[in-house]
Amino acid sequence: MMALCPLKIMLLEKNGKTTALFVRPTALSGESPAKKTLSIVERKVKMALKAAGFR
Repeated sequence: MMALCPLKIMLLEKNGKTTALFVRPTALSGESPAKKTLSIVERKVKMALKAAGFR
């Protein structure tokens, strides 16, 4: 769960194009008992980014 403290998304803009950088919590969780919860959070963040127009 330490990967969620704090959960960060960095937005960078250059030449009118915005890029979102998101460190996936599951990439840091290893075999943590929290992996299932982290997967849910990660999926929701990805869906929100897609809804906002990011690929």
